[in-house]
Amino acid sequence: MFKSILSLIFLTLIIYCSKKEETGLQSYSVDKNTDKNQIFKSLDKEKDFHFINESRIRDLNSKRTSNVELKVYNKNNQTKINYDKLICYVDFLPSINSTTKDTLAIFIGNFDGYSGNSISIKLFKKYYKMNYFDVSDVKVPKYLIPKYNTTKSELILEKNNYEIGDSIYGYLNFKGESDSTIIEAKGYFRCIVDNNLTTL
Repeated sequence: MFKSILSLIFLTLIIYCSKKEETGLQSYSVDKNTDKNQIFKSLDKEKDFHFINESRIRDLNSKRTSNVELKVYNKNNQTKINYDKLICYVDFLPSINSTTKDTLAIFIGNFDGYSGNSISIKLFKKYYKMNYFDVSDVKVPKYLIPKYNTTKSELILEKNNYEIGDSIYGYLNFKGESDSTIIEAKGYFRCIVDNNLTTL
């Protein structure tokens, strides 16, 4: 009986770990002093960036939400994109195995209503998945859309759980690549968990 229980627990752990690997989830670090970093005091002195045709309603006097720098190189190291004017906002999404919106998604990018580049961070319980994506209103064949693989992903947040009205303070360090490009992103960000997608 005892052996059967142990076998069941072991099997459950294997299935759980396999599912975790399949979905690409990782554990993030927690540093309760993240929001006290001097970077945020510097961001307080600047207004956030606003892009033409944004779909989100935001205060024009809102403080800057990110100092994340995003770079996209081609394989021979010639810079294609170098963005440091990125904003942070959140949304709620369904998780991979659920229809309910139980996943908190953080986007750090420059989408203007037509096109943009972004790092997405999806938080589910104590785990996360980080990706790079670019979007455009120009339609291209599916086979021409590059697929980006994450090669490095580090995330630090100031706590584990978030509810509506909470502020998120974090740090990310990301690397990814496609067949022709290398993506790097690093820096601090902050935003408020709000159904209206407002920022600080």
